[in-house]
Amino acid sequence: MDALKIAGFSVKSVLIWDREIHGMGDLKGNFAPQYDTCIFAVKGRYVLPGKRPTDVIRCKRVNGAELVHPNEKPAALMRQLVEATTKPGELVLDPFAGSGSTLAAAAATGRQYIGIELDPEYCRIAQKKVHDALKDRLLKGGAL
Repeated sequence: MDALKIAGFSVKSVLIWDREIHGMGDLKGNFAPQYDTCIFAVKGRYVLPGKRPTDVIRCKRVNGAELVHPNEKPAALMRQLVEATTKPGELVLDPFAGSGSTLAAAAATGRQYIGIELDPEYCRIAQKKVHDALKDRLLKGGAL
């Protein structure tokens, strides 16, 4: 939060991602973690492009056996966030693209996107996710 403020951002909301299924962690010493937090911060005046969303988003996490990245987020979660904060045609920047869930969500919903990822293997995985999202969009009759 301090780094965001130093960079000139204003924190507008803290969102709760209800993963619907709890994670592992310390099985005897901690409560079972079922949520993550997301910080929504902006520079200057910002107006949400559509209907005001709630600050709790329910979306199943990626099953551990299906993870291709240790911090992978479900494309359905990222799609909800992309659609709640941008309009079709706008640019989505993911400076820590990982396996490309955010980029795929942007591609699937008609946004422009830029992803930055240092690991070449994750870049390859992200490219495939984006390619698949674009192919699916075309099959459903969407424009590129």
